Amino acid sequence: MTMARLLGFGKRQPKSVLRALEALEHGRTPVKLEIEGTDYRYTTTLAVKRDLLVFAKPLGLGKVIQKGGYIRFRLPDSDNLEVRAQVSTPEFSTPNGISVFLCPVPKEFVRGAHRGAERFNTARYNNLYVSTWDGNNQETAVHRHRIIDLSVSGCKLVHRKGSAKVNFPIGEPIAPAVMHLGNRLKIELASLTPRVHQPSAIGCEFVVEPEGLNLKYFRHLIVSLERSEATRLKVVTV
Repeated sequence: MTMARLLGFGKRQPKSVLRALEALEHGRTPVKLEIEGTDYRYTTTLAVKRDLLVFAKPLGLGKVIQKGGYIRFRLPDSDNLEVRAQVSTPEFSTPNGISVFLCPVPKEFVRGAHRGAERFNTARYNNLYVSTWDGNNQETAVHRHRIIDLSVSGCKLVHRKGSAKVNFPIGEPIAPAVMHLGNRLKIELASLTPRVHQPSAIGCEFVVEPEGLNLKYFRHLIVSLERSEATRLKVVTV
């Protein structure tokens, strides 16, 4: 199948979605692309060819992109609009040799169906974790759960196989709970509520305890992650 056939035909999608995506292309505005079901994210620009979104594939992406899988990214300067698109062609080479993958332009934006805040992949930080206790007595044995994904209102915790349903029942707040960055930083949480069980992780919502220095320390942590992401995620261009 030729590039002209892949990119040159198709029924145009609603203007509200197309206009926003075409504005991103025209301004060469980078977006942070998330591959659903993985911890893989990277910053990239996009191209719009009729009814298709075109994204560059960075080296090392390999088979992470699968036909039928989904990608998503937040519309810059928007608090609650996200683009979620299904991969139709996971591997394609443009005439100038750039490796790309293709997704049909979605018919509408996703509104509030995913965690709204910016997410940070923290899997590389072995010393970032949440502590919980057996009951409310903090003198009892503590359990540590690594944080592999973090935003201002949610996180993803690693759990031992078979322990999620017992220790993290869906919808039941866990208290007390404390977020740690090594021995240097301790942030008390007013609540930690499991929302979803995954094969090796638990998705949780949390609220930082407003008393004391907890909010200040948490803001420092988020700012540090933002700076780290900006350095780590280089922009890939189409």
